Amino acid sequence: MNHQNNSIFWPIPCGTWFATRVYISAWLPLLLVVICWRLESLQLGLVFGGIFFGSVLFHEFGHVVAARMTGGAADEILLWPFGGLASTQPADSLRSRLMTTAAGPLVNLVLCGLTLKPVLDSSWTSAVFHPLKVPAVTFSGELLSDVLILIFAANWIMLLVNLLPVYPLDGGQMLQTVLTARW
Repeated sequence: MNHQNNSIFWPIPCGTWFATRVYISAWLPLLLVVICWRLESLQLGLVFGGIFFGSVLFHEFGHVVAARMTGGAADEILLWPFGGLASTQPADSLRSRLMTTAAGPLVNLVLCGLTLKPVLDSSWTSAVFHPLKVPAVTFSGELLSDVLILIFAANWIMLLVNLLPVYPLDGGQMLQTVLTARW
């Protein structure tokens, strides 16, 4: 990625994790402010924002691991206000390109599956499955359950958005890969 001097990204290095350089955009705190304002709660906004960015990081590492497992390479992740960007070079095969792209949404699906039980046991089920709503948990009852509900909500939103067949989202990249292999 050539983002070092680009003011759109303004990357701040966060170290190398699992042989992958991780950067966070200086613009990311602005998104956190927007989340807090939109959710009308500083506490809910900060917790959901932290969960969301952690989920984006896991999503991007899914791409990195899949690229490496299928013979490709990956060396960099950038978290910025519009999500994450993993610098991957899948191997030159349809399988590698599809698996590298699909691995991010698969991570979100796994995280949704791991946190599904508390969602189904809660009164937030309808709000959690709505892709445009974040459940306004209060953290007054079961703290762990509320956090698990927010983990599910963040990953559910990311899963649905990333599977849209629109480039540059993962769904659009998978569609492009299949269409270019076909024709």
